Amino acid sequence: MEDNNKINSESDCEQFFSLSSDIMVIADPNGAFKRVNPACLKVLGYSEDEILSKPFIDFVYPDDKQSTLDEMARQIKIGYSSNFENRYICKNGKILWFSWHSSFNKDKGVTYAIARDITEHKRLEEELLKASGHRYKALFLSSRDAIMTLEPPEWKFTSVNPATIKLFGASSEGDLLYHEPWVLSPLLQPDGSRSDEKSKEMIEKAMKEGSNFFEWTHKRLNGDEFPTEVLLSKVEQNSNTFLHAVVRDISERKKIEEKIKEVNKELETKINERTEELSNRIKELESFNKVMIGRELKMVELKKENEELMEKIKKCNDSDNKNI
Repeated sequence: MEDNNKINSESDCEQFFSLSSDIMVIADPNGAFKRVNPACLKVLGYSEDEILSKPFIDFVYPDDKQSTLDEMARQIKIGYSSNFENRYICKNGKILWFSWHSSFNKDKGVTYAIARDITEHKRLEEELLKASGHRYKALFLSSRDAIMTLEPPEWKFTSVNPATIKLFGASSEGDLLYHEPWVLSPLLQPDGSRSDEKSKEMIEKAMKEGSNFFEWTHKRLNGDEFPTEVLLSKVEQNSNTFLHAVVRDISERKKIEEKIKEVNKELETKINERTEELSNRIKELESFNKVMIGRELKMVELKKENEELMEKIKKCNDSDNKNI
């Protein structure tokens, strides 16, 4: 009974292997296909002898060979691979994209892999990127803010928009391209730190956290310094990583802020002066009140003395009348 179940299971697997529309292969660790299904032959256009007679890496698109070998070594080490993408060259010269899922059987020393043709998906993805690129280019060219890109490892400017050229007083993008950002900065920033050292710190933070927003003092090509706001954003595109920078001149805002500070300072001075004036006036009033209170007390005292004197005079008169 168990033997019959095993036979049926093997038969089902064989039928599944033969009828699947996805590519199915069995490969050894040396990089050779041991077996491929009919879908593999149909999609790539090679005969079974052609496929099995060469290392599979020979059919891989040149730019993807190293990443394929690296992924093969990785999946042998950890036992599986998922959603790995690479390109193969068909017999007719056509290049197709595949997404691979594989499992390494350590006991048998072989890899079982399934691949799905994702060429159409990649084509649509590329069209979307192009459309997005066109929209970005329009924004890039028309933006009133200075926009530029910086790429590792030297972090030099690789693109600048017209607003950047105008902002830094350049005659063309050639005056700015392939310069480090600290070249367009004074030696020191307002906090006393060196521009070259602090620039690298700001770049490192943007790469680590994904973005970085800060104020910065820049320098035009004629040497004039001016305050700016800078937004650095990390971008990952087509396996490339770079920084997208937006720089805004905030000179007018800073002037307004300084004017507000001056007005506030003048207002504070006037308030202090008025407060001192009122304080002195209060002291004068207190002093006056003391004088007036003293005067009132003196008047009360004099009135009492006068009453006592009048009483004495009255008594004297009464005594004189009696004697007469």
